[in-house]
Amino acid sequence: MVGIGGDYADYQYMANRIETVFGPKAIHSWLTNFLYTRRSKMNPLWNVYIVGGFEDDTNEPYLGTVNLLGVSYTNPYVATGLGSYLVQVTRHCFLSTAWKFCSSGTALLLISYVPHVGRVSYIACFQYEIGIVNQSECKIIKPKPVVGKWEIAQMVRYVYKYSFS
Repeated sequence: MVGIGGDYADYQYMANRIETVFGPKAIHSWLTNFLYTRRSKMNPLWNVYIVGGFEDDTNEPYLGTVNLLGVSYTNPYVATGLGSYLVQVTRHCFLSTAWKFCSSGTALLLISYVPHVGRVSYIACFQYEIGIVNQSECKIIKPKPVVGKWEIAQMVRYVYKYSFS
């Protein structure tokens, strides 16, 4: 499974190239190489990619990320955009406790944080999808809307109006 954050047109360009079937390590390595080459030519794709899945030969889980500069790493948990700053820290705190995550627990944690990320990010979309990968299947939960609280917009306008007088 490949997740993305960033420019949608650049994603469409890459989606046509990733259509072939490879393992997650191979896709992650190829993306790192490709994005680094584009960056070196001063023509980067403005995306961050997350690659997850299970290796065919070893059946080991794999989760990695690559940014627009071609910088890549693997980690037990990754995120794109503002979520990489907010959600990853919280997930790390939960993982350091004795409570173990299952796919439904992880999905509930993500669902609880989406409104916070969407509220402070100017490029956030009005809907999101969650993908779950385990050894038996790879599925994407149907798109869910981001419910915003727009009452705060009036306060921001008021502060902006009177702060520069």
